[in-house]
Amino acid sequence: MNRPNPKKRLLLLPAMLLLVACGKTGIAENVLQVSEQVTLAGVLHNAAIVDLDVNTLVIDLRTKEEGIQQAEQAIRSAGLQYAHIPIGKDGLAGTQAADYSKLLAENPHKPVLLFCRSGNRAGLLHATYLLNQGEDVDTAISVVTPIVRKEVVAAIRKYAQ
Repeated sequence: MNRPNPKKRLLLLPAMLLLVACGKTGIAENVLQVSEQVTLAGVLHNAAIVDLDVNTLVIDLRTKEEGIQQAEQAIRSAGLQYAHIPIGKDGLAGTQAADYSKLLAENPHKPVLLFCRSGNRAGLLHATYLLNQGEDVDTAISVVTPIVRKEVVAAIRKYAQ
């Protein structure tokens, strides 16, 4: 009789709880789970943040000009870990990819919710992470295509060159 590996089920639990929170409570718009650990999203609804798994690392990609203070306060008040990696209208122009990679490496067993305003920057950053991890460009793009616009796909291809 084949029984599921209990350790594997325990690793999936935080990601499943995050996905359930996103889907059932409307915690965010334009949600895409891209791995057992990482979920990408557009607008995060502050009122529903309390429904996230308490171990969740929430990474905000919006700039300060986009009004991040309320979301940061709501996330921290819910006891969640908050990180800010701003990506402005110029796209990736600094250490954002390295900062994201470092956060994932430092939190290998935490569910991660990466969000911006539409999901485009979340998709861009995660795709660049995949490229930096050795994935080919077509695979990286296929992972994030459901959440990003065509212009972002072009930016991912440009980053890969």
